[in-house]
Amino acid sequence: GHLDLLKKIIKEAVMHKGFALVDVLQVCVTFFNMYEYYNKKVYELPVPSASGGLSGKDHYPENYDDALKKIREWDYNSDGPIATGIFYRKEQPTFEEHFLKQLGERALPSGGQSSPFLAERAGQVCLAAKIKEVLEKAI
Repeated sequence: GHLDLLKKIIKEAVMHKGFALVDVLQVCVTFFNMYEYYNKKVYELPVPSASGGLSGKDHYPENYDDALKKIREWDYNSDGPIATGIFYRKEQPTFEEHFLKQLGERALPSGGQSSPFLAERAGQVCLAAKIKEVLEKAI
């Protein structure tokens, strides 16, 4: 039913700087088929439009309290609506950014030569960036 939204969420999770958690609701059609029930209850979180327009029902993923309200709308024991989408997003420096900053500060020790250890680690960080770039194009 909601494959395009799932692809969008997974892509955003992969591209997000830092930790991302993707919770996928999957019904078991063999044991207890609740496919129709979930389809009636599931809705995509409305987010502000690209033009900045507000619908009055918009969800702001940068707002922690708003995210908690949406998360608590439904649990496995209630009959509430089931929100899907990006609940919470927080941008902050990643480990890689901190590492590269330290690498830049230590790249040229007193002898003017870059440390082989640091050069190797910088290559690994660049490889991680390349992997992200390839994933962004693929998904």
